[in-house]
Amino acid sequence: MEIYCLIFSLISVTMGFHIGDTVEVEVKHEAKTMATSIGLDQYPVKLVWGHGLGSKDPSTKNRFSDRTSNITFSAMDDAKARCICYDARGHGESHGWEETAKNMFQFSWPYLAGDMIAVSNGFYLEKPVLGGSSMGSASALYAALQNKGLVSGLILVRPPTAWKERLDRKPQLIQAARELYESNPDGLYHNVLLGSAFSDLPHLSTLNQVLDIPVLILTAEGDPTHPVSTARALVNISSDVQLFISESYEAGVVEWPQLIAEFLQRF
Repeated sequence: MEIYCLIFSLISVTMGFHIGDTVEVEVKHEAKTMATSIGLDQYPVKLVWGHGLGSKDPSTKNRFSDRTSNITFSAMDDAKARCICYDARGHGESHGWEETAKNMFQFSWPYLAGDMIAVSNGFYLEKPVLGGSSMGSASALYAALQNKGLVSGLILVRPPTAWKERLDRKPQLIQAARELYESNPDGLYHNVLLGSAFSDLPHLSTLNQVLDIPVLILTAEGDPTHPVSTARALVNISSDVQLFISESYEAGVVEWPQLIAEFLQRF
């Protein structure tokens, strides 16, 4: 954990945000992970945040190493808020899932949603905003759908492929899992990639006005792994949805922090 915190400290100085305490929290089925508070101590915790998939080797991806997460963290001071970030199951410092790693569905988006709620409960949060990047955004969406009335808002940054485009993405993730297994047959992390490969968002017909909370969706042109089509298709999940499409990811790096801050100021 010390090396992660050192690296993250250097990133936080560059990006301009503050690191708070790190604690171990229990998630579903007795697995555990590390969670860190981001933002100044005098501000309330408003957001629980999930990072994206480690699409080559999940063991190397954590709450500190996701660039899009760092963009969100940089918005906390302007939002006058703190957020809780954590290592997703099968990533970083998460543990306790290894004995059941062959059950790849514990790494699916609906299952990860339960972990996100468990992190929120671990900090005794009442109706937080949930959010995330890519896999984390899918986890947040499922968490809101599974726990209506317990979530006050959603921030979905770079929603991943879904529906038909998810079918196209599936073979790529299966191939990545195969390559990871071949490089380390005794390892477990290829199962994380398989769990993602078999994940998808709920059928679009079930998502029309399914939530009654504010939703912010941020994405960028030119990224086939996070297509604009997914973000556009989600605009009807609530009557209060803001969709912002940047011309490029680099443009989003500049534009998204202020949008996130303004959204969190509503809560």
